[in-house]
Amino acid sequence: MARAVFMAAFQPEDDGGFSVTFPDVPAAITQGDDFEAALLNAIDALETVLEEMLERGESLPQQSNHTKLAKSITKSGAQAVATPVSVPGHTIRVNVMLDESLLGRIDREAEARGQSRSGFLAEAAKTLLRSA
Repeated sequence: MARAVFMAAFQPEDDGGFSVTFPDVPAAITQGDDFEAALLNAIDALETVLEEMLERGESLPQQSNHTKLAKSITKSGAQAVATPVSVPGHTIRVNVMLDESLLGRIDREAEARGQSRSGFLAEAAKTLLRSA
């Protein structure tokens, strides 16, 4: 996966914590009870939105000039935070070894969901990685 950096606006909330938005990626919105939680949630939200955009065949958003955007964010009373994320790249073929009965279960579940085996395994891996 390639890396990219998007500027985030961390807005302090009156009751504590932060709400987080990305001016260049309006659909990526999250929050956290403290800065660290907000940052982790921000990375997850941004990666999820970017992955969904690519899955729909959309181009990734153009990034604004970070210096100008940071000044604009700061003027609004928020904290500007450069947020690094992994951006999905091209698909590659891999060979894996799995127990035959597990593979059968995977294939049945993928078929029931209308997915390919590869799509099902990729979705399962993303779900586990997000919860890690």
